[in-house]
Amino acid sequence: MGEQDVVVLFCGHDFDAGFHYTAEALRSEPRIRVVRCDRNDCRATRAETPSIMVEGEPLTFADALKTASVAIPLMSKFGELELSQSFSPSLKLILQFGVGLEGVDIRAASRRGLPVANIPSKLLPPLPYAHLQAAADDDVAAPRADGEAQDELLSSNANAASCAELAIFLVLSLAKKLRESALSVQNRRLGKPVGDTLLGSRILVVGFGDIARELTLRLKPFRPKRLAAVRRSPWPSADSVHDAVRGMNVAPQRLEAAASALLDERLPWEALHDAVSRSDYIFVCCSATAETRGLVNREFLAKAPKGVRIVNVTRGVLLDYDATLEALESGHLGGLGTDVSCKEPVDPSDRIVAHERVVTFPHVAGVTHLSYQGMAEVVAEQARRIRDGQPLTANVVNACDL
Repeated sequence: MGEQDVVVLFCGHDFDAGFHYTAEALRSEPRIRVVRCDRNDCRATRAETPSIMVEGEPLTFADALKTASVAIPLMSKFGELELSQSFSPSLKLILQFGVGLEGVDIRAASRRGLPVANIPSKLLPPLPYAHLQAAADDDVAAPRADGEAQDELLSSNANAASCAELAIFLVLSLAKKLRESALSVQNRRLGKPVGDTLLGSRILVVGFGDIARELTLRLKPFRPKRLAAVRRSPWPSADSVHDAVRGMNVAPQRLEAAASALLDERLPWEALHDAVSRSDYIFVCCSATAETRGLVNREFLAKAPKGVRIVNVTRGVLLDYDATLEALESGHLGGLGTDVSCKEPVDPSDRIVAHERVVTFPHVAGVTHLSYQGMAEVVAEQARRIRDGQPLTANVVNACDL
């Protein structure tokens, strides 16, 4: 191994498949190594021996980072302290295997001229959805003016589609009372519990990014009474939605238009609490920002009807922990389906996680073969570019500060 070897360092054993897919993507590449170390907090437990060893002993996070060309944070913290202790000129890129950069001090990285990037859904390979051309009404699905066939495929990506699928599973788990049903099977009871249906219900989607759009396409066939969404950015006009579905050549924009056309109400962010008060099921699909942290708080929950069910597949910090627990224990919150938690890894004894009306998954909504293959290839491409002295093509979030 020469001095110019590119080292891709996975900082932890969480989301284990990402390491393996990336190692496979780069297996035949010369002068690139894919390695990993333990997560950099005292709660981390090692599932197996780390790949970086010195005289038979695992290298610490701090020492391992000094060897890295590309650092994949996963759940490790990259703050001022970590970077001041472990920053090395060999480190060319911090690249998250996914979207979340909450643990990375981007300003601290920028001060060192270090690019920080993530892998948003838009960078993953598209998936074909032939059936979406007819997702809206017959008029919208009419032949296009340019004569293109109606079987032209709209596209999405594996990560957003997978997250939407899990959101559907979670809401059905709440409506059909999965945990109670499991107890009935265990106790040989028939005909219990009495569940609910999405048919004729009032559904609200909070946020309208990639996951929300995919989710909307999957919710409409359940024939809710009202399918609404709120978003911060302006909604396109009805005419522009109509025209985009019929004629837009850029597939992601066509997908957004098709999903928008399926909504009964397209609401501004200022209407959030009013929309919450008129909803039986709420899907939290917005990104985590300073403004949305703790979005589902006491005021939010007080506006919601008694028995409302909430699904969260984006970030745990969007829910205020104490307010959510209080609403569950009082019975006001009828159920919570979540793939993310305020504190991760999930503590099985946590009062919310253990609650009888909560269905919890271990942050796996986007963990599929398709999405991980796509993200591994993004990482592999950046490693090749660093080795070959080519410009990065990653989604650098601090480019303007470098």
